[in-house]
Amino acid sequence: MESHVRSIMKAVSWRLGGTTMTAAIAYIMTGDIRIAAAISAFDTVVKIGAFYAHERLWARIKFGRSAEPEYQARKATPAAEYTEACNPAGSAIRELSVEAPSDYTSEKGQHG
Repeated sequence: MESHVRSIMKAVSWRLGGTTMTAAIAYIMTGDIRIAAAISAFDTVVKIGAFYAHERLWARIKFGRSAEPEYQARKATPAAEYTEACNPAGSAIRELSVEAPSDYTSEKGQHG
């Protein structure tokens, strides 16, 4: 799935060309630069919003997408996702941790 920032940047870059074309057509039709600017500004705002909504909708639709390879389709539990988000090295730390022997007691530093 694409990030929201990527979808926004795609919408803005697409609209730069569209805005230029809209302003040119509006100027040719009206002969008034102020009206052409107003039309192209309004058109830009409306179409950026529409494009963004369209992108986010299609990001949720699975149609036409190939399935992820099994090694990429790992499902993590919410607790694991939280741990990885808070401590990306957490899995490496868990692998290195050593448990105390079962007969170990922490009271008075003695072994039982």
